[in-house]
Amino acid sequence: GRTARQACAEPDCLEPVDDLVLARSGAVAWIARKRVWRLSGARKRPERLGGGRELDVGSLKLRGDRLTWVDDGSTRSATLR
Repeated sequence: GRTARQACAEPDCLEPVDDLVLARSGAVAWIARKRVWRLSGARKRPERLGGGRELDVGSLKLRGDRLTWVDDGSTRSATLR
């Protein structure tokens, strides 16, 4: 199968992972270097969803297909399918 190293063109998405969630579909999201990434569906490369200096690196959660994290005190969300 494909590995994140093969799929990732941006150096930041290969840094040590602070938090990670895996969906039943095999889609994955993670936080690395204060940035949120997702790799899902037919995408061949990880997608940066957000992040910054105020990102709570332990806040990544997955409920159903709803991905959430906390950045600058606010909850952010995206789908993970």
